[in-house]
Amino acid sequence: LRKDSPYRDEAMSSFNWAHIDRGGVSNCGTMQAAGGTISWLGDQIARTEGFQAKQQDLHINDLIDIAVSNSAVGAGGLLFLPYLLGERSPHWNPSAAGAVLGLRMDHSREDFFRSAVEGVALNLRLIWDSLDIPEDYGRLTLVGGLGTGRVKKQIIADALGAEIAGNNHSRDAKSFGAAIIAGLGTGMFENLDEAGENIVYDDLVLPDEENHEIYNRILPVFREGYENLKGTFDRMKALEEGEML
Repeated sequence: LRKDSPYRDEAMSSFNWAHIDRGGVSNCGTMQAAGGTISWLGDQIARTEGFQAKQQDLHINDLIDIAVSNSAVGAGGLLFLPYLLGERSPHWNPSAAGAVLGLRMDHSREDFFRSAVEGVALNLRLIWDSLDIPEDYGRLTLVGGLGTGRVKKQIIADALGAEIAGNNHSRDAKSFGAAIIAGLGTGMFENLDEAGENIVYDDLVLPDEENHEIYNRILPVFREGYENLKGTFDRMKALEEGEML
């Protein structure tokens, strides 16, 4: 999203980049482990799904999506704080850590999987709310690991209340973006519009208004969960570093 001048965020939840379109800036928030949370699920928790994916020649994210879809919106009251690498936006706290809140005997693996995806979506919502977004922004484009499955896309669309699309470079977005910048710098492309002709948008997902309202009710509890654990995170970090041993 290009702007002509920087956005001053009094809460310092977001920041501004120089836009590749010269003279412009881009107001931005960066989450430390959005796609990383999904990768962690696949590597550490969804090992059964990983084995099945190899047997069936599928991607593990396909089976994670199936598991997530078998849990209701809100994951039965389970909340997952996705701060597996500390957090940048909107908290800027290197001591933040992951946490699971509200776990009960009746929760299932599917609930846990869904809570992890919802935790990512809810933190993205906190970032989204901190940005200076015009009403006519259009749609969002989701790339990377979160952009590979329609179920995850739908959860993020519902949490943000925004239309979300994928594109033909969802899996290689970083390298493709770098190639576009190089192309602009070397004169291969005259402008961003010409570079954008190489991008095909697809798989548009519309937010479900009923689900969006559910996430609106969950969001303050999610935020409160982090705020109430901030001191605990600091003390746990001190323990880890041997300062309290």
